[in-house]
Amino acid sequence: GMDHNSIVKFYREYAEKLYREIEVMARLKGNSHIVSYENHQILPHADGIGWDILIQMELLIPLLAYTNQNPLTVDEVVKMGLDLCDALDTCSQYQIIHRDIKPENIFVSATGDFKLGDFGIARTIEKTTFGMSKKGTYPYMAPEIYQGKESDILVDMYSLGLVMYRMLNDNRLPFFPEYPKKVTYVDRENALYRRIQGETFPKPRHGSKELGNIVMKSCQYQKEDRYGS
Repeated sequence: GMDHNSIVKFYREYAEKLYREIEVMARLKGNSHIVSYENHQILPHADGIGWDILIQMELLIPLLAYTNQNPLTVDEVVKMGLDLCDALDTCSQYQIIHRDIKPENIFVSATGDFKLGDFGIARTIEKTTFGMSKKGTYPYMAPEIYQGKESDILVDMYSLGLVMYRMLNDNRLPFFPEYPKKVTYVDRENALYRRIQGETFPKPRHGSKELGNIVMKSCQYQKEDRYGS
């Protein structure tokens, strides 16, 4: 139902969105814990509708594919946290919020380093961002994004804390039934509701008391109670 010009405009806007992601990755190039961007090419289609966008990047293993074969040890979860904190430190220097930290956007190198990728909805901020759009993945979303409140780099610290929690909790997020019970759709919705409402969740089942405290502090409901950087 769209005319030619509307179709061209639709694809141009989508191509521009992808190009903004490439720009962010190029700015962050050189950090050993962010997926390495090497090159790109944008090829317009001969009919004037659409583009082929090619991005050359390093070859890595998605975290979930890696953990299916090699469940993370506690020491590896700690290394993942350290590696991704290094990535977030670089992002903060460029005033970039990733906004979608989750296992699907974390990758593992052949040497066992953890890297952050997929900056498709990353956003540049000054100091804080008000009324940030509710983009991201709900199970890992900080409460302030879900509620449309003031947001800053600490939303990424929160999401990283939840990823670490899952890896230390038999692959289960807060308020999920304990392993090996099956997780239903209702379980997922209930867990999200309880977390977004600010209910205190139990510490992860594995790891030291000190590590559990670190993860829980990163996941505090009030951002003022999380780590400041």
